[in-house]
Amino acid sequence: MNIIIVSDYAHIEGGASSVAINSAIAFSKHGHNVVFFSSVSPVDANLKINGVKVICIESSELKTSRIRSFFTGLWNFDSASRLNALLKENNRSDSKVFIHSWTKSLSSSIFLALSKSKFDTTVVLHDYFSVCPNGAFFNFKKNTSCNLSPLSLSCVLSNCDSRNYFIKLWRVVRQIIFRIVFNFYSKSGGKLIFVSEFSKKIMHDFLPSKYLSKVSITPVFGLKNLSKINTSKNNLIGFIGRLVDEKGVKFLADTLLPYADRVIFIGGGPLEEYIRNKSQKYTITGWLNQEELNSVCKTLRFNIFSSEIFETDGLVIKEIGRLGIPSIVSNVTAGSNYINSGINGLIYKSNCVNDLKEKIKILDDNDSLNIISIGAYEYFMSEVPDDEKYIEEIIN
Repeated sequence: MNIIIVSDYAHIEGGASSVAINSAIAFSKHGHNVVFFSSVSPVDANLKINGVKVICIESSELKTSRIRSFFTGLWNFDSASRLNALLKENNRSDSKVFIHSWTKSLSSSIFLALSKSKFDTTVVLHDYFSVCPNGAFFNFKKNTSCNLSPLSLSCVLSNCDSRNYFIKLWRVVRQIIFRIVFNFYSKSGGKLIFVSEFSKKIMHDFLPSKYLSKVSITPVFGLKNLSKINTSKNNLIGFIGRLVDEKGVKFLADTLLPYADRVIFIGGGPLEEYIRNKSQKYTITGWLNQEELNSVCKTLRFNIFSSEIFETDGLVIKEIGRLGIPSIVSNVTAGSNYINSGINGLIYKSNCVNDLKEKIKILDDNDSLNIISIGAYEYFMSEVPDDEKYIEEIIN
C-alpha cells in the first residue's frame, strides 16, 4: 500500500513530528511504499536510510518571517499545490494519508486539497489546534487552563496567547478558516484519530457534529524486549521536555532547590537561564539525540511530568516506563490517565509544592520505589502497543 505521511517538520521538533517520522519508518519496515510530505527542513536522515521518500517543499516556518507568515500561515497555496501534485501520482484505491501537523507551515489549505481528492485520509490529533485557537486550552497570560468555548465571544476577547493579543486575533482568523475547511473535510469522509480518551473527551463537543474517529494509543517506537533497570541504584530526578513555563518548569526550578544537585533537566528552551539563576547545581543537558537520551534516562531514579496544560498524551511517561522508571505526574494532564497512583507511578496536585515533595519522599524510599518501578515496567510493556500493532490498528 502507498502511505503518505504529512507533517510540518521533516525532523523531530516535538511529539507530533517524532510520531510522524517514526510511524513513516515503521510503515516502510512493514513493506509499504511511504512518502513523507513536509514543509520545514532539515530532513531527518533516518527517513531516507529506512527507504522513505521525502518531499520537503522548503516553505518557511511561521516564526521565521513575520510578513510572509501572516499570509501563508492562514493559507499556504504552495503546500496545497504540491500536495495535490503528489496525490495525482498515486492511486486512490491503494493509498492512505495520515496528517500529523499543519499549523506551523503547511496551513489549512492541505485539507481542501485532500477533501477534493477523495483519498482515504486521517488526521492524528496530537494537540488541540483542531478546535482551540492557541492549541492548548490554556491561558498563557494567567498561566491556567481555559474552559472557554473556542471561538465564542469570550474566547475571542480573551488575551490568552503566549505572545500578544494581535497574535491571538490572527489565530482566531486562522481557526475560522480551518473550521470551514475542516467541516468540508469531515463531510467528504475524512477521519480522525485521538491519541487518548482524555483528549477525545475535551475535543468532542467542539468538532463537527458527524465525524469518523477512533482512539489509538501511540506506541513507543522501536523499543522492544527491554530489560528493566535497577532504579534504586540511581539518584537523579529527571524532567524531560521543552523548558517552558506551561510545562511546569518554573514550578520545578523553584520547588526542587533542596534536591538541586540531583535534578537533571533533559531538553532545552527559553527557561534555561531561569533554571541556572535559581541554582548552579541544576544540570541542563540541552536537546539530545535518541542514543544520548536513552543513555541519560537509564541514570534516572524517577521522572517528574509537571505539565500544567492538558496535553493529549504522555509519550515520555510511556518511554521511560518501559525501562521501569516511574513518573510523578501532574493531575491536570493527559499523562495522568496512565497512572494508577502508588502502583505504576504517582500523581500529584498540579502546582502544589507540599504534595510533590511528599511524592518525591515516597520514591526516595527504596522499597516503595522498587514496587512502583516493577509496576511501571509491567504496565507499559504490556499495555502500550508496539510498532506492529499500532500500524495494523491505524491502517484498518
